[in-house]
Amino acid sequence: MQHQIEKICVVGSLSCDMVMRVPRRPQKGETIIGSEFRTFVGGKGNNQALAAARAGGIVSMVGRVGRDHFGDMIEAKLKSSSVDCRYLFRDDEVSTGIADILVTPDGDNSICIAPQANGRLSFDNVSASREVIAQSKF
Repeated sequence: MQHQIEKICVVGSLSCDMVMRVPRRPQKGETIIGSEFRTFVGGKGNNQALAAARAGGIVSMVGRVGRDHFGDMIEAKLKSSSVDCRYLFRDDEVSTGIADILVTPDGDNSICIAPQANGRLSFDNVSASREVIAQSKF
């Protein structure tokens, strides 16, 4: 059975995830020492676009990042996964969104986000992307 390759357009968030493994969540006012720290590209929209591309879809991403190192990281990851970034808008006034994620040994997590450029994805940005949205099946 041959699968048809579908066009997919994701309109969503893009962030830089800063993940720290911790022995437990800190109490109010407490400082604890983490055991590992890593940085990943993330955001719900980014995760969906990368998963769809890995599954064989022809994927376009509509989103907004800052004109900074984190935005560069996200764009590079999307492009290396064959995601069309023509509608990845760059913000000159605020930075790329970030997420600070604490992960406990049992895999539970706590997440704090600063949307930054994600919160500035505008009607005009989406409107400028309408052609790729209209051409997509999903």
